Amino acid sequence: LIGLFVLLWVLLQIPAVQNWAVDQASYYFSDKLGTKVRIGHVNISFFDRIVLDDVYVEDFHQDSMIYAKHIEADIALFSIFGKKLALDKVVAEGARVFMRKYPDEDKPTLVQVVERLTGADKPKPPADPNKKGNPFFFTTQRVIATNAYYQFDDVGNGTTVKVDAEAVELNYNQL
Repeated sequence: LIGLFVLLWVLLQIPAVQNWAVDQASYYFSDKLGTKVRIGHVNISFFDRIVLDDVYVEDFHQDSMIYAKHIEADIALFSIFGKKLALDKVVAEGARVFMRKYPDEDKPTLVQVVERLTGADKPKPPADPNKKGNPFFFTTQRVIATNAYYQFDDVGNGTTVKVDAEAVELNYNQL
């Protein structure tokens, strides 16, 4: 079993395999969310750290919603079979987040995307984490954003809130 993990890690250090992994991740999240997701580059360090470069996500109106130049995440627990991901810390550099609330929608775009990703947009019976088809469970303790920009637009009433910050740190238990 350890040999399998070492082999997988060695394979993930090969640029062609990394490109394949990036394409698969982009396709998976684009399909799951029903919108455009692009990941420029990925680097996985022995299953406890993942680095993503040039991450781009559109909202359901084909508007830019999230862009991050560089994201690093320290992985505490990863279970493909149990669909669980626990992160100790996430650092995002050059993050740009544009959240909009359109007049014909109950929730802002970012909330809709998170709900679709987690399966919260559909009523479901209590989840069995080992059963195929259940939502992915994600937790994190700390998010740090440097050179970050956030904008919220309520398109219906014309309200706009903008936050431009060199550094922001959020500490919480669950997303």
